[in-house]
Amino acid sequence: MQYQKDKFINAVLFFAKNTDPNKFGITKLVKLLFFADFLHFERYGRPIIGDEYYHLPEGPVPTTSYDLYKSTFEKQIKTGLEKYINVSPTKVGLYTINKIEAKEECNEDVFSDSDVEVMKEIAKKFYNETGTGLAKMTHEIPFVKDTPPIFPIDYINALKDEGDREYIKDLQKEDQLIENALSE
Repeated sequence: MQYQKDKFINAVLFFAKNTDPNKFGITKLVKLLFFADFLHFERYGRPIIGDEYYHLPEGPVPTTSYDLYKSTFEKQIKTGLEKYINVSPTKVGLYTINKIEAKEECNEDVFSDSDVEVMKEIAKKFYNETGTGLAKMTHEIPFVKDTPPIFPIDYINALKDEGDREYIKDLQKEDQLIENALSE
């Protein structure tokens, strides 16, 4: 599984246009990415953006994507992400969120049909949710709760069927053996 920055950027642009713009901040973004990646893995055997999610106090967080966001908008490092989105503090109820707004249109060509199908489903399902609400939902997911804090959340845990989990583990072992053989 390999992280795909272009898919991350276009997923941000996609969700910025397909969810309530007044509630779209970094917390909502990382939770939408989590739901989309894990649902896609459950259905199709692979995530959409290929990030690694860690069980942090706020719930699952895609670490590479979140680090890119923080580098760009907290540390003010030019990463290229600033060309695609604008982030501004915005009051939402009792909270202030870092509202994300798209500067560009999403390039759906970087996604497969199944990627877009799942992202549309997630955007529609959680359109009106806040990041805080989504974070609370992720804390209730059994495989998230079962992952120790500060550890990666294995995509395989999204699979409900034990046979499917074992099959994917066997494929991963084969892939690792091939990778090891090629690197010798």
